[in-house]
Amino acid sequence: MKTSNKMTIALSLGSFIPLMGWINTYSGSCISLIFPFISVCVICVGVMELSVKKRECLARSYFVEGTFLYRFFNSRQLVFIKSLFLSILLGMSLALSLITWDSGIMYLLFGDIFLLSWIYSKTLSTLTGTIKENVKFVIAKDLAVSINSFFLLILLLLIQFNTPIPEYVDASLQTTLTSALTVFSSECAVTNFLLMLNAQKDAFSWWTMLNIDSHIHDQKLRYITWLAFLLTNGLATYAFSRYTLQLLDLVRVFGDKNAQQ
Repeated sequence: MKTSNKMTIALSLGSFIPLMGWINTYSGSCISLIFPFISVCVICVGVMELSVKKRECLARSYFVEGTFLYRFFNSRQLVFIKSLFLSILLGMSLALSLITWDSGIMYLLFGDIFLLSWIYSKTLSTLTGTIKENVKFVIAKDLAVSINSFFLLILLLLIQFNTPIPEYVDASLQTTLTSALTVFSSECAVTNFLLMLNAQKDAFSWWTMLNIDSHIHDQKLRYITWLAFLLTNGLATYAFSRYTLQLLDLVRVFGDKNAQQ
């Protein structure tokens, strides 16, 4: 994928407009939900594209054409519903994480767009000649998203280890949960409900990690807490990578069309 530096920079700025729009307006009315809606739509395109190819491959490999199972696994409606559900989950994870991430992480995400573009380019060149053209770009995007998401998750883990303890964390779990609710809020009932759930999840995680040795003797709870952190941030980093790469791929498609003219 040959994308000029100017185009990549322009895309980086453009892709951040909905993200920054959400960060700066989530505390207001429900109109701010238009920004997560945009990201969900972009993510859904990439997720659906991958799901369609997977189901076509599964149906053609294992089932006789025309049978019920063949039609079931090759159903566009089923793929759409599954992709939409997954995209909403990813979009929500990204939207809630964006609110809690500080400016340092946002700068990191901005720079990561260039890394993701490079990973995608290298993955495409590696697969050329070994993967069929009709699935090459889909597989390349999936691999690039997975690699980049893992890289971002490792960085977030390192940042978490060095993040100052939030002021709302108290020796009492009830006090910690109550105080966490005052950190983020919104005039929109839907957004406020999601913020409440996310705040209590984060508060419980911080309290558990800091008090598990002195208050709780079950080490399994520590593992559950870190698993929740990995799952939440893993979904958010995957959503960001999928969202960004889908926009990067639009640049590739646009460039290829111009080259053919």
